[in-house]
Amino acid sequence: MKCPYCGSENILCNAVIDLHSGCGPLYRKGPVSLVSEWGVDFCLDCGTAVRFFVRGDLDRKWVTK
Repeated sequence: MKCPYCGSENILCNAVIDLHSGCGPLYRKGPVSLVSEWGVDFCLDCGTAVRFFVRGDLDRKWVTK
């Protein structure tokens, strides 16, 4: 994988974003909304986030509104 910004191949893959930030895709579990864990691949040379993704189970009741 190459960084689209600087062209480097020095990419850290599968880093976890801190869940305490409160950001991320929401899903419902009963009456409660929960935040799903994010992962990110980013360039170690320029800091560009190359890819964001949801970690774990994708078969959830996602909040879309």
